[in-house]
Amino acid sequence: MEPEYLSNPKAALLCAVQKIVTIFSDDIGNSATGNGSGFWLKTKRGNAYFVTNRHNVDPTMREDSHKSKAFASITIMQRAYNKKDCLPCGDAHPLAVSAKDLTIYKPDDNSDVVMLHSKIVFKPDNPDYMLLCLPEEATSYSRKPEMLDQMYFVGFPAKLRRTAKYDLPIARSCTIASFPEIDYSEEDNTIPSSKTCLVEGLSFGGSSGSAVLRINQERLELMGIMSGHFREGKSSEWHAGLSYLTMASSIQRIIKINAL
Repeated sequence: MEPEYLSNPKAALLCAVQKIVTIFSDDIGNSATGNGSGFWLKTKRGNAYFVTNRHNVDPTMREDSHKSKAFASITIMQRAYNKKDCLPCGDAHPLAVSAKDLTIYKPDDNSDVVMLHSKIVFKPDNPDYMLLCLPEEATSYSRKPEMLDQMYFVGFPAKLRRTAKYDLPIARSCTIASFPEIDYSEEDNTIPSSKTCLVEGLSFGGSSGSAVLRINQERLELMGIMSGHFREGKSSEWHAGLSYLTMASSIQRIIKINAL
């Protein structure tokens, strides 16, 4: 069963997003684990793909200890939702996929986004349960993104809940803080991605891969994918209050060049 789309935008906003755990390893047995977010997206051809940051699966885009290791696997903490009230059904189901069983679609530039496809899927055993994804149409807008637009990013910040039952996605707000028409990575070359836009918002570890959404006249619009934040001072814990997203045009580009 492929993820389905629910017409209620506020419900789909949460239900399409899933937590991920990635593993990187080297030839001598050392390994490292990363946490992040991602979401299902169904293209116009009817195929479902999992969208996340490229740096979540590509160690060449990282600056930490993962950089010297190879991507080994991803586990999507897949959660089903009740069709009647769109509330989560029980604990998440770990959908573990090794790198060799994944097809990774990348853009033809340095944008920090990938689309993943695997024949390994999670199928709810209850007909009242459903999986959800955003439609490709959500990447098209009736109004272009503008400075001061209010948006929401939905994902899994690094704090772990006490029980898996309540390890649920969290929605936070952000505001477009730079001109969307101008690639902010050209202004600040420390950003390891292209096609970026600056936002005022507190993105933390684990938020990488969060869907960034705008609700325009009750229509859900996918503006991009949260990709990182600025650190202030020497401590990695200090947040400048500014984050950046990779624009949805990069997702559109992946779909186009790979005929997904």
